[in-house]
Amino acid sequence: MKNLTRLTAIFFFIISLTTLPVTASAASLGASIKVGVVLPMTGNNAFDGRLTLEGIKLAIEEINGRGGVNGKTKIELVIMDSRGIPAEAVSVMEKLVNVDKVSAVLGDFGSSCTLAMAPVAQREKTPLITPISMAPKLTKQGNNFVFRTADNSEINARAFVQMATDDLKIKNWAFIGVNDDYGRGSVEAFIPQVKQKGGKVVYSEYYEHGENDYYTLLTKLKSTDAEGLCLFGQVQDLSRLINQLAELGLDKKVKVMDPTSGLLSQQFLDLTKGRAAGLIGSNTFVDVLDTPKAKTFVTAYKANYGYGPQKYANAGYLASYILAESIARAGSDDRQAIRDALTKTDFEGTTGRVTFDKNNQLIQPEWLIAIRQDSTFAIIGGPVTVSTE
Repeated sequence: MKNLTRLTAIFFFIISLTTLPVTASAASLGASIKVGVVLPMTGNNAFDGRLTLEGIKLAIEEINGRGGVNGKTKIELVIMDSRGIPAEAVSVMEKLVNVDKVSAVLGDFGSSCTLAMAPVAQREKTPLITPISMAPKLTKQGNNFVFRTADNSEINARAFVQMATDDLKIKNWAFIGVNDDYGRGSVEAFIPQVKQKGGKVVYSEYYEHGENDYYTLLTKLKSTDAEGLCLFGQVQDLSRLINQLAELGLDKKVKVMDPTSGLLSQQFLDLTKGRAAGLIGSNTFVDVLDTPKAKTFVTAYKANYGYGPQKYANAGYLASYILAESIARAGSDDRQAIRDALTKTDFEGTTGRVTFDKNNQLIQPEWLIAIRQDSTFAIIGGPVTVSTE
């Protein structure tokens, strides 16, 4: 009798467990889900930050226009200005996760800002997806809540050096980069790739954000036997450098290259007034890319904003769709569930089918791109797909 009583008690205990709500259901998708955005809306990178935000907003408008995630959950963006300052990026990240209670964050632009935000993402177990930041160490710190949907400097270096060596026959390389995590990280990633392909680095220098006078740097460059010059920086600074380079006649001496292709924009073309013709870059996206999703994006972007998209707009757009698709598969606004879903990404986006590697780095093809004499863009090489593993 005692055993029967015990069995009866166990039976009703098990039954009671099956009637309890599943933990995930408490965080299941409702009418809306909050997603934070951290980008420079003011400061040196404000123009590029705005382009990135335009891509994000377009993606979210399209998703919400179809009823939202899984056709039922609208995405609510909570947008913050980091001003391109790491301390400010940390401050707004803290607010987003602890006050606004967002389920994930898209941002930031500059690597220094995203690196500063990363510990907050890990501590608060909140997915942080950067569409832009390229410093390789960002996804190599063991922080499994940080994802990058852009290429990084190492991936970019492998792909670009391979294409520039094989297609452009560049042997003697020069580098000028902005003095920050992005600029230094890019140059440091490129040098071993150049040497591995049998090339030689004949010049390497850095400049500070906001620099107006590049004549000293360029005069030193003129005395070298460089065949190709790689530039790493932002539009405003490098448009001044290009104009001064042309004044010194260096555009006839070296092939000017923008491996990360942040210069392939209408603003850069306007600021350089035809002097950028012939510039070579590599990127995962250009507005003449011939994929179904890219064509759809270009058409929609032009209709919304009145001009064509470039890499930063596409970066914001692609990152937003990858996040939304992961939220849909998670079926929840739970941060951990979304993080876990992100790692299983297998998504057909504007650049083709993309997945994350074991470090949460997105793998996608790179293309060699040139600025024509008529200031349009042309794909002249690729695709090349490499990883850092």
